[in-house]
Amino acid sequence: MNTEKTSFTSLPTTLPERQAKAEAYLDRFGQFTEYKHRRHNPYLAWLRTNPQLRPDFMYRFFNYWYPVSRHQPQILLGIAAAYSEWTDRRLIINNYIEEDGMVRSGDDPHYVLLERFIEKLGGQLDVDREAEELVSKFHRSLVAVTPAQATGYVAAIEHPALDISDYFCQITRLAGQPDLVQTDPYLYIHVDVEPNHIIWSHGNALDWIEDADKQRREAYSREDVIGAFQSAMAFWNEFWRLAFTKLGFVHVA
Repeated sequence: MNTEKTSFTSLPTTLPERQAKAEAYLDRFGQFTEYKHRRHNPYLAWLRTNPQLRPDFMYRFFNYWYPVSRHQPQILLGIAAAYSEWTDRRLIINNYIEEDGMVRSGDDPHYVLLERFIEKLGGQLDVDREAEELVSKFHRSLVAVTPAQATGYVAAIEHPALDISDYFCQITRLAGQPDLVQTDPYLYIHVDVEPNHIIWSHGNALDWIEDADKQRREAYSREDVIGAFQSAMAFWNEFWRLAFTKLGFVHVA
């Protein structure tokens, strides 16, 4: 692993520094997608107006999200298999281990934590079939992936991570259970790790985009990375459009 790549993916010491580096990467990759992140995000802006959300709408929203959480470990493993270098696989495997609850003995997969979280809100697991079809279609599309494409896909998968944590925390507060933001593992487990995920995935993508020597050696172009990123972000744009419709968000053309 060269020193430039290490600087791209290196993690600052403090959480505010990691968040700042992550957001700088989001700004840089924002030019490649219609998805609006952080202060430009229309869904976060809407949630900050404290809309009156019906409880059944919230349950529908989290049940719409559930297929993403359920497919995530398999998607990460499939993408990791595209790499020939163990250094590239290791970055993704670390994330896979966390998602599938293998960090420490006794941990549970994140989708199990999500099911318990839905129950704490007063709902129950009732997987949205439309979401299952949408996520499954995206999952099935990840075949014959090249290492360059894998790099773009991973960056896109992690791109909305900070926004997603904010979606969930804001909705939980609007549900009248702000204590869960601090006490529920499904919510608090992401606070420290999401900036890290953005840094390593986007930093790795920058290395593949900017390293001309690697492009010649590995026989790919920067457009292979960017095209895969854009393809996965198109999935996210459609997914969040439909997910927030479940909450009553009205999309303005």
